[in-house]
Amino acid sequence: MTMGFIPSTGFSHKASLDEAVRPFLGRVSRIVAVDYLGRGKVGRLPRGVSVLMTPGSSRALLKSAQVRETACGLGELGWDDSERPGEEWDAGAFDEGQRRWIGPDEVLKTQTQEAEMGWALDLPCTGETDAAEGERRLRLTVANARWARGQEVGGLDLWGAVVGWSEESFARCAQEMVALGYRTLVVSGLWGWMKQPGEMCRIVEAVRQQVGDSVSLHVTGIGNPEVAKRLSARGVESMDGASYVRAADRGVQWDANRVLADGSKIEKAHMAIANAALIGRELDAGRRSYLFRRGGAKAGND
Repeated sequence: MTMGFIPSTGFSHKASLDEAVRPFLGRVSRIVAVDYLGRGKVGRLPRGVSVLMTPGSSRALLKSAQVRETACGLGELGWDDSERPGEEWDAGAFDEGQRRWIGPDEVLKTQTQEAEMGWALDLPCTGETDAAEGERRLRLTVANARWARGQEVGGLDLWGAVVGWSEESFARCAQEMVALGYRTLVVSGLWGWMKQPGEMCRIVEAVRQQVGDSVSLHVTGIGNPEVAKRLSARGVESMDGASYVRAADRGVQWDANRVLADGSKIEKAHMAIANAALIGRELDAGRRSYLFRRGGAKAGND
């Protein structure tokens, strides 16, 4: 199945716009991304659309996030459910008893029941993650992925998550996922480098160079058309994200020279679909550029 851009639903803080967009998502993709933690917000999806269920791992980048290891060596993720990304978090006012925890077993069970694609709970880092914590998160991400390979998942297409805090660590994690038998890899946590697109590109290049062209690369949580083109030109085949609907909520249609802040819900819904379609086109353009360069390189080596 050709994936390209996979629009996320159930993420938007403007739930009403997210609901208005959802019936039209089948126009731009045959796959829709639904987060394990946001699945309760998602009602009926368009007929014939498959579900990619992401495991809720974006919470690992919250200030309140903690990672713990279970007795059997798997990684679990906990956080303050009241914290919102980009907002100040008052650690002093937080009661540890209110921390919410999820583990790979509950996530995989739900993915198996409700989705066609997904990956085991991963524990992403940022460029500021210290090496000791980064190594721990990488090790537990690999442990979760190894455990998932031994479970009964029915028809679920199981992908392997790639995490890291540097080019070298991302590449090393990718190598471990390929060794476990994964043929679609998910580069996770890159949203932590959104203000450093050059570093994002170098991370993807390091991963692609490590694994070659025998596996597919997916990037999760990124929905910017310019970044999509740059990453696909370096070997990314698909990505998921919700920026298409968040931009439309502000009245922004990326391929039009206008801002319609006071537009109606239906107008903004159509803007969101136009945004999603643009990301798909940019992915295709970047992918063609990558394949052209790879073809030229191979021809030059013959």
